[in-house]
Amino acid sequence: MDRRERARLLCRLVELPTVSADPSRLGDLHRSAGLLADELRDRGFAARLVEDDDGRPSVVATRGLRPGIPSALLYAHHDVQPAGAGWTSDPFVPLLRDDLVIGRGSADNKAGAVAHLAAIDALAPDADLGLVVLLDGGEEVGSPSVPAMLASLALEEAPALVLVNDGVNAARGTPSLTRSLRGLLDVDVEVAVMLEPAHSGINGGGAIDALTAFSHLAASLHDERGEVAVPGLHVGGPSSTRVDADAFRARLGLLEGVHVADDLATALWSSPALSVLGIDAPGIAESANVLLPRVRARLSLRIPPGLAADDAASALRAHLLARRPFGAHVRVEEVSRSEPWSDARISGIVVSALRDAWGRVPDLLGGGGGIPVVSALAAAFPDSVVCITAIADADSRVHGPDENVDLRELDRAVAAETAILDALAVARD
Repeated sequence: MDRRERARLLCRLVELPTVSADPSRLGDLHRSAGLLADELRDRGFAARLVEDDDGRPSVVATRGLRPGIPSALLYAHHDVQPAGAGWTSDPFVPLLRDDLVIGRGSADNKAGAVAHLAAIDALAPDADLGLVVLLDGGEEVGSPSVPAMLASLALEEAPALVLVNDGVNAARGTPSLTRSLRGLLDVDVEVAVMLEPAHSGINGGGAIDALTAFSHLAASLHDERGEVAVPGLHVGGPSSTRVDADAFRARLGLLEGVHVADDLATALWSSPALSVLGIDAPGIAESANVLLPRVRARLSLRIPPGLAADDAASALRAHLLARRPFGAHVRVEEVSRSEPWSDARISGIVVSALRDAWGRVPDLLGGGGGIPVVSALAAAFPDSVVCITAIADADSRVHGPDENVDLRELDRAVAAETAILDALAVARD
């Protein structure tokens, strides 16, 4: 599969709006999974679809698994985030501009699926290597089908290597290996103060409204420097890596004077982060002169490596329920979670392949975002080395408008993965 063929397949995948959080897109998820399963069958794989409880399909495929023969497990996901606002072109009509493919899912993570297929094509014909391919249809909603995918495999031997190409390189033209990931805990918080709306002129000052009460609760989550102030969530030490603050500011478009953490690497990779993602309350256009009786908000906690999701959930819940600003009633409901992950083991084969493909030694990074499947794969195959590589980079605008992938980076990723698979195949000769 040459670059033109890779770009063509990637564009076919991007055209399918596989938004896993949107039930109306279930048909597109099935079309995408069917397309990928057919591509794998064309390459000699036994491929099948595994659905989660909501019908989202993932692809499980195997080829050449035999006792005593080394194997590799290749993971990517074909579902995407909602498009959101701010695009300069249709997010599901892929745009080719110079070496870029622009469209939702181009970088995260449909390029990963294409890279796996292209590397399989380039594998030496006499390579004696078993392959397992998992193409997740629900990564963006917590990978609920992963237990079923793993159960359906029933592997007799653990893979020598688990390759997850869903990371993010620090810069275009620089490869990376991600050695840790924060976990994720999303909760919905309801703050209630009265049974029904009340006139704000007649009653204001006598009792507080729910939105103001929630604002006080939200303010308790961080200290004056913006660091998470919830006891029990900080477990790690400082990072030995440095992240350039000016580049970080520029990438986010931070306004002048807005504070950033003093130690960005530690803040982004090994410390907790807590955000308010949304609030169910009237917008300005729908607002009226009433005291709101209740509001709901979704909080998202990034769990640092070394802290179990259970412990993080208990700490956050205890903090929220202990505050009760102005005596408000507070209710906390967990929405989703994934465990953090870290592994100091490094595959020399992978490091060499990345170095040769990119012409420079890979960065060793932490990951601030979570990849739910990684902790599950690490638990299922504790003796396997899990390697998180990347095609996307800091300029790919992952989860944002005008998401893009550089085809030159895809070329390098394919070359590296091909070298990895070839090396694994001859490792036991």
